[in-house]
Amino acid sequence: MSTLAKPDVGQEGEMLNLLLIEDDHNDYVMIADALRRYDYEQFNITRVSCVSDAIEVIESIKFDLIISELNLPDSNSASTVCKLGQYAELAPIIILTSVSDQRIGQMAISTGIEDYFAKDYLNDIDLLFKTINFAIERHRIKSQLRRARTEHEYMATHDVVCDIPNRLLFLDRLNHALAHSDRSGESLALVFIDLDGFKPVNDGLGHDAGDFVLSTVACRIQDHIRETDTIARISGDEFAVLLPRCDDAMNLDQVLQNIKRVVSEPVMYQSFTSSVTASIGVSSYPKDAANRHNLMYFADLAMFEAKEQGGNRIRYFRESMVDGRQRRRQLENDLREALDKKELLLHYQPVRQITDNSLYAIEVLLHWPRSCQGGDMNHTSIQRAAEDSRLGVRLGHYMLEKLGADMERLVQSGAKRLTVNCNIGQLRHNGFVEALAEISKLWNSFGRECYVEIAESEIARDKKAVVSAIRKLNKYQIKCVLDHFGASQASLSYLKAVDFAVDAVKIDRSYICDIHSDKRDRAVLKAIISLVTDLELDCIALGVETVEQDECLKANGCHLAQGGYYSHSLSLGDLPRQAGNISLLKSHR
Repeated sequence: MSTLAKPDVGQEGEMLNLLLIEDDHNDYVMIADALRRYDYEQFNITRVSCVSDAIEVIESIKFDLIISELNLPDSNSASTVCKLGQYAELAPIIILTSVSDQRIGQMAISTGIEDYFAKDYLNDIDLLFKTINFAIERHRIKSQLRRARTEHEYMATHDVVCDIPNRLLFLDRLNHALAHSDRSGESLALVFIDLDGFKPVNDGLGHDAGDFVLSTVACRIQDHIRETDTIARISGDEFAVLLPRCDDAMNLDQVLQNIKRVVSEPVMYQSFTSSVTASIGVSSYPKDAANRHNLMYFADLAMFEAKEQGGNRIRYFRESMVDGRQRRRQLENDLREALDKKELLLHYQPVRQITDNSLYAIEVLLHWPRSCQGGDMNHTSIQRAAEDSRLGVRLGHYMLEKLGADMERLVQSGAKRLTVNCNIGQLRHNGFVEALAEISKLWNSFGRECYVEIAESEIARDKKAVVSAIRKLNKYQIKCVLDHFGASQASLSYLKAVDFAVDAVKIDRSYICDIHSDKRDRAVLKAIISLVTDLELDCIALGVETVEQDECLKANGCHLAQGGYYSHSLSLGDLPRQAGNISLLKSHR
């Protein structure tokens, strides 16, 4: 005797709930007798005599098997098949046919019903139970396949980390929302959110911490939008929020302010507290854009402006943003062409020892004459344009190549120190660091020292990467200058950090410009000079433009400076051939 298959939800020894739909008492007795002869104790039989009663109990009781007559008081063969077929996913169904009516059985299988059995063979117990076994097993396998397909579809449309829709599902919902907006005349808002300060968390604490921050932020945003709204993760640390039926501008602003607020709340991960903020860009349909492409493009432009202006802010799309993006693209194309044609030049900014007029160092700066912006472009603007367009590493190699060609003439200037401006994107690149090491090796061969200048803002972006880069540079005997000291709130923490090997500090020009007229500025500057000097670091003042500033620096113990008062940046040909000729620089003021 064969063993009856159990549904995957049951345990060994459990009774199977069987629904028997049979209006004929004699047929019921015959079926029950067949079950009894096999193993009646395995079944808990519920009997009904019509389809309507069957549907009522199916919707309230879970059955492991359903056996049904075809022709019933309230339903003919075709109608019975159609009505029961709607419940085929809930339990395996076997319909009872006559030998001459097996065509309806085949039709039943096409609706999802598992099998059919000819009543003429009810006396064949083994055949009946093979049919029952196969029906239960087929239903189990089909259920598993459905679950697997559902899970696969869910994973294909949802973000694994945050358990929210991914870009694919978000675009589908956006398409539906736009179609609904066209029909109803209601507005919708598209919100792009980029997390400020996420990379240091992800790199510093690890990807598990980063994933925890992302999922926490996603939950917080979801808690502050409506059920009809959609939040999705569309890239690494970027989210999108779809807000349909959004005609109230004041309410929209309140929603965005709430999102901005909850994102910036600290996130506790294990024993660490992490903080990120949100750069938020918003575009509206149909006010701002007439199609999905422009709607997304404009929200991205607004988010980019929020990011570019320091982050942790909300920006609504304006038409002027399109012009700004086009200008940036034009600048990128022109910069790439200028690199191809080698149109960028190197200029050199002297750093003066103001106590004896000697040349302390020369700083390497890029210069772009006749740029697409309508005039000369300075080093800072060129570096920013290159970084925005992902040309930073190429620009760095270009600068080092030019520097190597100028090396012999630079040595003749008599400068003991050469400082090269770099950003974190360049220092992360092994090829750039190796090329910089070759320049340093060549400069060191003349008994000179090579420095790398790193702006304080670069360190604030990714301190861990900067520390790693500085340690690597130190191995090549390249020293570090902290540029624009005081421009961010974390300046002092950089100086006290034992893992941060700084050799010189350049005081940001914001501390210099008013020292001759503002007593508080003089007091702050004096404190900075004293601090840097006590740490036995070289202290350099940036942006000195007047004799009053020069005299104030001397009076407060700062002996190194650069700026227009001493000399603007010079081309290679204008650079004095000997350090003793530093006085000639006065002619370039």
